[in-house]
Amino acid sequence: MIELLNISKYFPGTKALDDVSLTLNEFEILGLVGENGAGKSTLVRIINGIYFKDHGTIKISGQEVEMMTPYEARMIHKIAYVSQESELCPDLTVAENITLGNSGNWRKKNLFINWKAMNNFSKVLFKELDLNINSDDLVRKLKPADKQLVEIARAFSTKSKIILLDEPTSWLSEVDKKFLFDKLRLLKKKGVGIIFISHFINEILSLCDKVQVLKDGKNIGTFNTEELTKEELITKMLGQKSKKETKFSKKLSDKIFGNVVLKVDNITKANLVNNISFELREGEILGIVGLLGSGKTELAKVIFGLMKPDSGEVWINGNKQKWKTLKNSIDMGLGFITEDRKKEGIIPDLSIAKNITLANFKLIESINNIINLSKEMKISDNMIEVMNISPKNSYIKISTLSGGNQQKVIIARWVLANSNILIMDEPTRGIDVGAKYEIYNLLKEQCEHKKAIIFISSELNEILNIPHRFLVIKKGKIIREFKNGEIENEHDLLSIISS
Repeated sequence: MIELLNISKYFPGTKALDDVSLTLNEFEILGLVGENGAGKSTLVRIINGIYFKDHGTIKISGQEVEMMTPYEARMIHKIAYVSQESELCPDLTVAENITLGNSGNWRKKNLFINWKAMNNFSKVLFKELDLNINSDDLVRKLKPADKQLVEIARAFSTKSKIILLDEPTSWLSEVDKKFLFDKLRLLKKKGVGIIFISHFINEILSLCDKVQVLKDGKNIGTFNTEELTKEELITKMLGQKSKKETKFSKKLSDKIFGNVVLKVDNITKANLVNNISFELREGEILGIVGLLGSGKTELAKVIFGLMKPDSGEVWINGNKQKWKTLKNSIDMGLGFITEDRKKEGIIPDLSIAKNITLANFKLIESINNIINLSKEMKISDNMIEVMNISPKNSYIKISTLSGGNQQKVIIARWVLANSNILIMDEPTRGIDVGAKYEIYNLLKEQCEHKKAIIFISSELNEILNIPHRFLVIKKGKIIREFKNGEIENEHDLLSIISS
Protein backbone atom coordinates (compact mmCIF):
# COMPACT_ATOMS: atom_id res chain seq x y z
CA MET A 1 0.00 0.00 0.00
CA ILE A 2 2.90 2.33 0.82
CA GLU A 3 6.49 2.12 -0.30
CA LEU A 4 9.03 4.72 0.83
CA LEU A 5 12.49 4.54 -0.72
CA ASN A 6 15.52 6.39 0.68
CA ILE A 7 13.55 9.25 2.26
CA SER A 8 15.56 12.15 3.74
CA LYS A 9 14.29 15.27 5.48
CA TYR A 10 16.20 18.29 6.79
CA PHE A 11 15.20 20.89 9.36
CA PRO A 12 17.33 23.85 10.46
CA GLY A 13 20.23 22.45 12.45
CA THR A 14 19.30 18.79 12.10
CA LYS A 15 18.75 15.94 9.66
CA ALA A 16 15.49 14.41 10.82
CA LEU A 17 15.49 11.47 8.35
CA ASP A 18 18.52 9.96 6.68
CA ASP A 19 17.84 7.58 3.78
CA VAL A 20 14.89 5.78 5.42
CA SER A 21 12.81 3.17 3.57
CA LEU A 22 9.50 1.63 4.68
CA THR A 23 6.90 -0.77 3.30
CA LEU A 24 3.29 -1.17 4.46
CA ASN A 25 1.10 -3.97 3.08
CA GLU A 26 -2.62 -4.64 3.07
CA PHE A 27 -3.97 -6.61 6.06
CA GLU A 28 -1.01 -5.39 8.14
CA ILE A 29 -0.31 -3.31 11.25
CA LEU A 30 3.23 -1.98 11.19
CA GLY A 31 4.68 -0.67 14.44
CA LEU A 32 7.11 2.23 14.27
CA VAL A 33 9.38 2.70 17.29
CA GLY A 34 12.47 4.62 18.33
CA GLU A 35 13.75 7.09 20.88
CA ASN A 36 12.46 10.67 20.97
CA GLY A 37 13.77 12.50 17.92
CA ALA A 38 14.31 9.27 15.96
CA GLY A 39 12.14 10.60 13.10
CA LYS A 40 8.93 8.61 13.57
CA SER A 41 6.50 11.53 13.50
CA THR A 42 8.41 13.19 10.65
CA LEU A 43 8.08 10.05 8.56
CA VAL A 44 4.31 9.69 8.95
CA ARG A 45 3.86 13.41 8.34
CA ILE A 46 5.65 13.03 5.01
CA ILE A 47 3.27 10.19 4.13
CA ASN A 48 0.33 12.43 5.05
CA GLY A 49 1.60 15.43 3.07
CA ILE A 50 2.22 17.71 6.06
CA TYR A 51 5.95 17.73 5.28
CA PHE A 52 7.58 17.44 1.87
CA LYS A 53 10.51 15.07 1.53
CA ASP A 54 13.87 16.50 0.53
CA HIS A 55 15.03 13.30 -1.13
CA GLY A 56 13.66 9.85 -2.01
CA THR A 57 10.61 8.21 -3.59
CA ILE A 58 7.05 7.74 -2.32
CA LYS A 59 4.72 5.15 -3.85
CA ILE A 60 1.09 4.75 -2.76
CA SER A 61 -0.74 1.69 -4.12
CA GLY A 62 2.10 1.31 -6.63
CA GLN A 63 1.79 4.86 -7.98
CA GLU A 64 4.69 7.28 -7.47
CA VAL A 65 3.66 10.49 -5.72
CA GLU A 66 6.00 13.47 -5.91
CA MET A 67 4.18 16.04 -3.75
CA MET A 68 0.76 16.04 -2.12
CA THR A 69 -1.20 18.03 0.42
CA PRO A 70 -2.94 16.62 3.50
CA TYR A 71 -6.25 17.14 1.68
CA GLU A 72 -5.06 15.02 -1.27
CA ALA A 73 -3.74 12.38 1.12
CA ARG A 74 -7.10 12.17 2.84
CA MET A 75 -9.54 12.50 -0.07
CA ILE A 76 -7.65 10.98 -3.01
CA HIS A 77 -5.36 8.39 -1.44
CA LYS A 78 -7.69 7.63 1.51
CA ILE A 79 -5.00 8.17 4.15
CA ALA A 80 -6.21 9.06 7.66
CA TYR A 81 -3.84 10.57 10.21
CA VAL A 82 -4.15 10.84 13.98
CA SER A 83 -1.49 13.18 15.38
CA GLN A 84 0.36 12.80 18.67
CA GLU A 85 -0.90 16.27 19.64
CA SER A 86 -4.49 17.37 19.06
CA GLU A 87 -5.06 18.80 15.57
CA LEU A 88 -8.71 19.62 16.21
CA CYS A 89 -10.19 23.11 15.84
CA PRO A 90 -11.09 24.11 19.42
CA ASP A 91 -13.83 26.62 18.54
CA LEU A 92 -15.73 24.23 16.25
CA THR A 93 -18.11 21.56 17.48
CA VAL A 94 -17.25 17.87 17.60
CA ALA A 95 -19.48 17.22 14.57
CA GLU A 96 -17.81 20.03 12.58
CA ASN A 97 -14.38 18.58 13.37
CA ILE A 98 -15.46 15.08 12.37
CA THR A 99 -16.61 16.28 8.93
CA LEU A 100 -13.95 18.97 8.43
CA GLY A 101 -12.42 18.83 4.94
CA ASN A 102 -15.38 16.88 3.64
CA SER A 103 -18.12 19.52 3.76
CA GLY A 104 -19.24 18.76 0.21
CA ASN A 105 -21.16 15.76 1.50
CA TRP A 106 -23.23 18.03 3.75
CA ARG A 107 -23.85 20.87 1.32
CA LYS A 108 -27.34 21.71 0.14
CA LYS A 109 -28.07 22.79 -3.43
CA ASN A 110 -27.86 26.45 -2.38
CA LEU A 111 -24.33 25.82 -0.95
CA PHE A 112 -25.53 26.10 2.67
CA ILE A 113 -24.49 23.36 5.08
CA ASN A 114 -27.07 20.80 6.14
CA TRP A 115 -26.27 20.98 9.85
CA LYS A 116 -28.85 18.40 10.82
CA ALA A 117 -27.41 15.80 8.47
CA MET A 118 -23.87 16.59 9.64
CA ASN A 119 -24.79 16.18 13.31
CA ASN A 120 -26.75 13.00 12.62
CA PHE A 121 -23.73 11.52 10.82
CA SER A 122 -21.55 12.18 13.86
CA LYS A 123 -24.12 10.79 16.27
CA VAL A 124 -24.46 7.59 14.24
CA LEU A 125 -20.66 7.28 14.07
CA PHE A 126 -20.28 7.65 17.84
CA LYS A 127 -23.06 5.13 18.42
CA GLU A 128 -21.35 2.62 16.11
CA LEU A 129 -18.06 3.17 17.94
CA ASP A 130 -19.77 3.09 21.35
CA LEU A 131 -18.38 6.51 22.32
CA ASN A 132 -20.17 8.69 24.86
CA ILE A 133 -19.35 12.08 23.31
CA ASN A 134 -21.83 14.86 22.50
CA SER A 135 -21.45 15.92 18.85
CA ASP A 136 -22.81 19.41 19.66
CA ASP A 137 -20.09 20.26 22.19
CA LEU A 138 -17.27 22.65 21.39
CA VAL A 139 -13.95 20.78 21.22
CA ARG A 140 -12.29 23.17 23.68
CA LYS A 141 -14.65 21.92 26.40
CA LEU A 142 -13.54 18.30 25.98
CA LYS A 143 -11.02 16.53 28.16
CA PRO A 144 -7.75 15.52 26.45
CA ALA A 145 -8.79 11.85 26.30
CA ASP A 146 -12.09 12.71 24.60
CA LYS A 147 -10.25 14.93 22.10
CA GLN A 148 -8.06 11.95 21.24
CA LEU A 149 -11.13 9.76 20.75
CA VAL A 150 -12.65 12.38 18.43
CA GLU A 151 -9.42 12.36 16.38
CA ILE A 152 -9.63 8.57 16.13
CA ALA A 153 -13.34 8.67 15.25
CA ARG A 154 -12.59 11.18 12.47
CA ALA A 155 -10.01 8.77 11.04
CA PHE A 156 -12.53 5.92 11.11
CA SER A 157 -15.25 8.09 9.52
CA THR A 158 -13.46 8.48 6.17
CA LYS A 159 -13.43 4.77 5.25
CA SER A 160 -9.67 5.09 4.83
CA LYS A 161 -7.46 2.45 3.23
CA ILE A 162 -4.40 3.58 5.19
CA ILE A 163 -4.39 4.82 8.80
CA LEU A 164 -1.43 6.54 10.47
CA LEU A 165 -1.58 6.63 14.27
CA ASP A 166 1.05 8.67 16.15
CA GLU A 167 0.96 7.85 19.89
CA PRO A 168 -2.85 7.42 19.86
CA THR A 169 -3.04 5.86 23.34
CA SER A 170 -1.15 8.52 25.31
CA TRP A 171 -4.37 9.97 26.75
CA LEU A 172 -6.49 6.83 26.79
CA SER A 173 -7.64 4.68 29.68
CA GLU A 174 -7.21 0.89 29.59
CA VAL A 175 -10.85 0.53 28.53
CA ASP A 176 -10.43 3.03 25.66
CA LYS A 177 -7.20 1.33 24.57
CA LYS A 178 -9.00 -2.01 24.30
CA PHE A 179 -11.74 -0.34 22.25
CA LEU A 180 -9.14 1.11 19.87
CA PHE A 181 -7.19 -2.12 19.46
CA ASP A 182 -10.35 -4.12 18.75
CA LYS A 183 -11.31 -1.62 16.01
CA LEU A 184 -7.82 -1.69 14.49
CA ARG A 185 -7.76 -5.49 14.35
CA LEU A 186 -11.19 -5.44 12.68
CA LEU A 187 -9.98 -2.91 10.08
CA LYS A 188 -6.88 -5.00 9.43
CA LYS A 189 -9.08 -8.00 8.60
CA LYS A 190 -10.84 -5.80 6.02
CA GLY A 191 -7.54 -5.05 4.24
CA VAL A 192 -6.69 -1.69 5.80
CA GLY A 193 -2.98 -0.94 6.25
CA ILE A 194 -2.05 0.69 9.57
CA ILE A 195 1.12 2.36 10.84
CA PHE A 196 1.11 2.51 14.64
CA ILE A 197 3.63 4.63 16.59
CA SER A 198 3.91 3.99 20.32
CA HIS A 199 6.41 4.18 23.18
CA PHE A 200 4.50 1.40 24.94
CA ILE A 201 6.45 -1.71 23.95
CA ASN A 202 3.73 -4.09 25.15
CA GLU A 203 1.24 -2.41 22.80
CA ILE A 204 3.59 -2.81 19.84
CA LEU A 205 4.25 -6.50 20.52
CA SER A 206 0.60 -7.39 21.13
CA LEU A 207 -0.98 -5.36 18.30
CA CYS A 208 1.50 -5.16 15.42
CA ASP A 209 2.51 -7.78 12.86
CA LYS A 210 5.89 -6.15 12.19
CA VAL A 211 7.90 -3.42 13.85
CA GLN A 212 10.35 -1.01 12.23
CA VAL A 213 13.01 0.59 14.43
CA LEU A 214 14.41 4.08 13.78
CA LYS A 215 17.36 5.65 15.57
CA ASP A 216 18.75 9.17 14.98
CA GLY A 217 16.78 9.44 11.74
CA LYS A 218 18.14 6.18 10.33
CA ASN A 219 16.55 2.79 9.76
CA ILE A 220 17.81 0.08 12.13
CA GLY A 221 15.66 -2.72 10.73
CA THR A 222 12.19 -4.28 10.38
CA PHE A 223 11.28 -7.35 12.44
CA ASN A 224 8.37 -9.77 12.94
CA THR A 225 6.95 -9.01 16.39
CA GLU A 226 6.22 -12.68 17.13
CA GLU A 227 9.98 -13.32 16.96
CA LEU A 228 10.91 -10.52 19.41
CA THR A 229 10.92 -10.26 23.19
CA LYS A 230 10.36 -6.96 24.96
CA GLU A 231 14.00 -6.82 26.05
CA GLU A 232 15.26 -7.49 22.52
CA LEU A 233 13.14 -4.70 21.05
CA ILE A 234 14.28 -2.24 23.71
CA THR A 235 17.90 -3.14 22.98
CA LYS A 236 17.37 -2.50 19.26
CA MET A 237 15.83 0.89 20.07
CA LEU A 238 18.42 2.06 22.57
CA GLY A 239 21.57 0.44 21.20
CA GLN A 240 24.23 -0.88 23.56
CA LYS A 241 22.74 0.38 26.81
CA SER A 242 23.13 -1.62 29.99
CA LYS A 243 20.32 -3.80 31.26
CA LYS A 244 20.23 -1.70 34.43
CA GLU A 245 18.86 1.18 32.39
CA THR A 246 15.92 -0.89 31.24
CA LYS A 247 14.80 -2.10 34.66
CA PHE A 248 12.73 -0.31 37.27
CA SER A 249 14.31 0.27 40.65
CA LYS A 250 12.01 -1.53 43.08
CA LYS A 251 12.40 1.16 45.72
CA LEU A 252 13.99 4.55 45.32
CA SER A 253 14.87 4.85 48.99
CA ASP A 254 14.15 3.30 52.37
CA LYS A 255 15.30 6.35 54.32
CA ILE A 256 13.32 8.28 56.88
CA PHE A 257 11.94 11.43 55.27
CA GLY A 258 12.48 14.99 56.43
CA ASN A 259 10.10 17.71 57.52
CA VAL A 260 6.61 18.20 56.14
CA VAL A 261 6.94 20.62 53.21
CA LEU A 262 3.40 20.39 51.84
CA LYS A 263 0.15 20.04 53.73
CA VAL A 264 -3.15 19.75 51.87
CA ASP A 265 -6.03 20.25 54.28
CA ASN A 266 -9.64 19.42 53.26
CA ILE A 267 -9.38 20.85 49.73
CA THR A 268 -12.70 20.92 47.85
CA LYS A 269 -13.47 22.17 44.35
CA ALA A 270 -17.06 21.64 43.20
CA ASN A 271 -17.51 18.49 41.04
CA LEU A 272 -13.72 18.04 40.77
CA VAL A 273 -12.04 17.55 44.16
CA ASN A 274 -13.83 16.49 47.33
CA ASN A 275 -12.36 17.06 50.81
CA ILE A 276 -8.79 15.85 50.09
CA SER A 277 -6.08 15.93 52.74
CA PHE A 278 -2.49 14.60 52.80
CA GLU A 279 1.08 15.56 53.71
CA LEU A 280 4.34 15.42 51.74
CA ARG A 281 7.82 15.33 53.29
CA GLU A 282 11.34 16.24 52.19
CA GLY A 283 12.89 13.55 49.99
CA GLU A 284 9.58 11.78 49.39
CA ILE A 285 7.86 10.84 46.14
CA LEU A 286 4.08 10.64 46.54
CA GLY A 287 2.23 8.96 43.68
CA ILE A 288 -1.33 9.79 42.67
CA VAL A 289 -3.32 7.46 40.42
CA GLY A 290 -6.90 7.33 39.19
CA LEU A 291 -9.01 6.98 36.08
CA LEU A 292 -9.45 9.84 33.64
CA GLY A 293 -11.70 12.43 35.24
CA SER A 294 -10.93 11.26 38.77
CA GLY A 295 -9.76 14.73 39.82
CA LYS A 296 -6.02 14.08 40.06
CA THR A 297 -5.06 16.77 37.52
CA GLU A 298 -7.43 19.31 39.08
CA LEU A 299 -5.91 18.60 42.50
CA ALA A 300 -2.44 19.31 41.09
CA LYS A 301 -3.63 22.61 39.61
CA VAL A 302 -5.18 23.66 42.90
CA ILE A 303 -1.94 22.98 44.80
CA PHE A 304 0.15 24.91 42.26
CA GLY A 305 -2.24 27.84 42.23
CA LEU A 306 -3.82 27.48 38.80
CA MET A 307 -7.26 26.86 40.32
CA LYS A 308 -8.68 28.28 43.54
CA PRO A 309 -10.57 25.79 45.72
CA ASP A 310 -14.02 26.44 47.14
CA SER A 311 -12.77 25.48 50.59
CA GLY A 312 -9.72 24.08 52.36
CA GLU A 313 -6.11 25.16 52.70
CA VAL A 314 -2.69 24.34 51.24
CA TRP A 315 0.46 24.99 53.29
CA ILE A 316 3.84 25.17 51.52
CA ASN A 317 6.94 25.12 53.73
CA GLY A 318 4.77 26.49 56.54
CA ASN A 319 3.29 29.28 54.40
CA LYS A 320 -0.32 29.38 53.28
CA GLN A 321 -1.04 29.21 49.52
CA LYS A 322 -2.90 32.40 48.66
CA TRP A 323 -3.82 31.66 45.02
CA LYS A 324 -2.69 35.10 43.84
CA THR A 325 -0.23 34.72 40.96
CA LEU A 326 1.84 31.86 39.55
CA LYS A 327 4.97 33.88 40.37
CA ASN A 328 3.90 33.69 43.99
CA SER A 329 3.68 29.88 43.71
CA ILE A 330 7.11 29.68 42.06
CA ASP A 331 8.63 31.93 44.72
CA MET A 332 7.19 29.60 47.37
CA GLY A 333 9.19 26.75 45.81
CA LEU A 334 6.56 25.02 43.67
CA GLY A 335 7.16 23.65 40.19
CA PHE A 336 4.53 22.14 37.90
CA ILE A 337 4.86 19.87 34.87
CA THR A 338 1.47 19.91 33.17
CA GLU A 339 -0.11 16.90 31.48
CA ASP A 340 -1.03 19.01 28.41
CA ARG A 341 2.40 19.79 27.00
CA LYS A 342 1.27 21.51 23.83
CA LYS A 343 -1.40 23.77 25.33
CA GLU A 344 0.02 24.56 28.76
CA GLY A 345 3.66 23.47 28.86
CA ILE A 346 5.58 25.14 26.03
CA ILE A 347 5.62 28.46 24.21
CA PRO A 348 6.02 27.09 20.68
CA ASP A 349 7.43 30.19 18.99
CA LEU A 350 10.19 30.68 21.57
CA SER A 351 13.56 28.93 21.51
CA ILE A 352 14.58 25.95 23.61
CA ALA A 353 16.72 28.31 25.70
CA LYS A 354 13.88 30.68 26.51
CA ASN A 355 11.52 27.81 27.36
CA ILE A 356 14.14 26.38 29.75
CA THR A 357 14.79 29.67 31.56
CA LEU A 358 11.14 30.77 31.61
CA ALA A 359 10.61 30.15 35.34
CA ASN A 360 13.91 31.59 36.54
CA PHE A 361 14.82 34.92 34.94
CA LYS A 362 16.96 35.84 37.96
CA LEU A 363 19.65 33.47 36.72
CA ILE A 364 19.99 35.24 33.36
CA GLU A 365 19.34 38.86 34.27
CA SER A 366 22.04 41.46 34.06
CA ILE A 367 21.88 45.09 35.20
CA ASN A 368 18.54 46.90 34.68
CA ASN A 369 16.59 43.61 34.30
CA ILE A 370 17.94 42.99 30.80
CA ILE A 371 18.44 39.35 29.79
CA ASN A 372 22.08 38.32 29.45
CA LEU A 373 21.97 36.25 26.24
CA SER A 374 25.42 34.81 26.81
CA LYS A 375 24.40 33.58 30.27
CA GLU A 376 21.11 32.27 28.87
CA MET A 377 22.95 30.23 26.23
CA LYS A 378 25.48 28.82 28.71
CA ILE A 379 22.81 27.76 31.21
CA SER A 380 20.46 26.28 28.59
CA ASP A 381 23.32 24.43 26.84
CA ASN A 382 24.21 22.85 30.18
CA MET A 383 20.60 21.75 30.80
CA ILE A 384 20.39 20.33 27.27
CA GLU A 385 23.38 18.12 28.09
CA VAL A 386 22.03 17.14 31.51
CA MET A 387 18.61 16.20 30.11
CA ASN A 388 20.02 14.72 26.88
CA ILE A 389 17.77 16.93 24.75
CA SER A 390 18.07 16.56 20.98
CA PRO A 391 18.98 18.46 18.85
CA LYS A 392 21.59 20.20 20.98
CA ASN A 393 20.88 23.71 19.73
CA SER A 394 19.60 26.19 22.31
CA TYR A 395 18.18 28.72 19.87
CA ILE A 396 15.98 26.69 17.56
CA LYS A 397 12.23 26.88 18.21
CA ILE A 398 10.94 24.33 20.68
CA SER A 399 8.07 23.59 18.27
CA THR A 400 10.58 21.84 15.94
CA LEU A 401 11.40 19.24 18.61
CA SER A 402 9.72 15.87 19.03
CA GLY A 403 7.10 15.64 21.76
CA GLY A 404 9.42 13.71 24.06
CA ASN A 405 12.21 16.26 23.75
CA GLN A 406 9.73 19.07 24.40
CA GLN A 407 8.82 17.27 27.61
CA LYS A 408 12.49 17.12 28.61
CA VAL A 409 12.72 20.89 28.10
CA ILE A 410 9.78 21.42 30.48
CA ILE A 411 11.37 19.19 33.11
CA ALA A 412 14.68 21.03 32.64
CA ARG A 413 12.84 24.32 33.33
CA TRP A 414 11.78 23.23 36.81
CA VAL A 415 15.05 21.52 37.65
CA LEU A 416 16.76 24.82 36.80
CA ALA A 417 14.24 26.72 38.93
CA ASN A 418 15.39 24.56 41.87
CA SER A 419 11.80 23.90 42.98
CA ASN A 420 11.57 22.36 46.45
CA ILE A 421 8.24 20.74 45.62
CA LEU A 422 7.80 19.42 42.09
CA ILE A 423 4.33 18.43 40.88
CA MET A 424 4.66 16.12 37.86
CA ASP A 425 1.43 15.33 35.98
CA GLU A 426 2.06 12.50 33.50
CA PRO A 427 5.77 13.41 33.14
CA THR A 428 6.64 10.41 30.96
CA ARG A 429 3.70 10.65 28.55
CA GLY A 430 4.96 10.42 24.96
CA ILE A 431 8.53 9.71 26.08
CA ASP A 432 10.59 6.76 24.86
CA VAL A 433 11.75 4.02 27.20
CA GLY A 434 15.33 5.32 27.39
CA ALA A 435 14.22 8.84 28.33
CA LYS A 436 11.88 7.43 30.97
CA TYR A 437 14.77 5.93 32.87
CA GLU A 438 16.67 9.20 32.60
CA ILE A 439 13.70 10.85 34.33
CA TYR A 440 13.54 8.11 36.96
CA ASN A 441 17.23 8.67 37.73
CA LEU A 442 16.55 12.40 37.91
CA LEU A 443 13.84 11.72 40.52
CA LYS A 444 16.37 9.80 42.60
CA GLU A 445 18.78 12.71 42.45
CA GLN A 446 16.06 15.19 43.42
CA CYS A 447 15.13 13.03 46.43
CA GLU A 448 18.76 12.87 47.52
CA HIS A 449 18.76 16.68 47.52
CA LYS A 450 15.68 16.66 49.80
CA LYS A 451 13.24 17.70 47.08
CA ALA A 452 9.65 16.52 47.45
CA ILE A 453 7.74 15.22 44.44
CA ILE A 454 4.09 14.57 43.58
CA PHE A 455 4.13 11.99 40.78
CA ILE A 456 0.85 11.61 38.86
CA SER A 457 0.77 8.82 36.27
CA SER A 458 -1.67 6.66 34.33
CA GLU A 459 1.03 4.01 33.81
CA LEU A 460 0.34 1.50 36.54
CA ASN A 461 3.83 -0.02 36.45
CA GLU A 462 5.26 3.43 37.22
CA ILE A 463 2.91 3.94 40.15
CA LEU A 464 3.78 0.52 41.57
CA ASN A 465 7.53 1.06 41.29
CA ILE A 466 8.45 4.75 41.46
CA PRO A 467 6.69 6.47 44.44
CA HIS A 468 7.45 5.67 48.07
CA ARG A 469 3.69 5.61 48.59
CA PHE A 470 0.68 6.47 46.45
CA LEU A 471 -2.90 7.64 46.75
CA VAL A 472 -5.80 6.22 44.74
CA ILE A 473 -8.31 8.91 43.74
CA LYS A 474 -11.84 8.25 42.52
CA LYS A 475 -14.53 10.87 41.84
CA GLY A 476 -12.42 13.53 43.53
CA LYS A 477 -11.85 11.54 46.75
CA ILE A 478 -8.91 9.58 48.14
CA ILE A 479 -10.21 6.02 48.48
CA ARG A 480 -6.98 4.15 49.37
CA GLU A 481 -3.34 4.70 50.24
CA PHE A 482 -0.54 2.18 49.66
CA LYS A 483 3.16 2.02 50.46
CA ASN A 484 5.65 0.89 47.85
CA GLY A 485 5.55 -2.90 47.61
CA GLU A 486 2.11 -3.43 49.16
CA ILE A 487 0.68 -4.11 45.68
CA GLU A 488 2.85 -5.82 43.06
CA ASN A 489 0.32 -6.72 40.37
CA GLU A 490 -0.97 -4.13 37.87
CA HIS A 491 -4.21 -6.06 37.49
CA ASP A 492 -4.89 -5.80 41.24
CA LEU A 493 -4.28 -2.04 41.15
CA LEU A 494 -6.52 -1.61 38.11
CA SER A 495 -9.30 -3.48 39.90
CA ILE A 496 -9.04 -1.08 42.85
CA ILE A 497 -8.97 2.00 40.62
CA SER A 498 -11.94 0.97 38.49
CA SER A 499 -14.10 -0.72 41.17
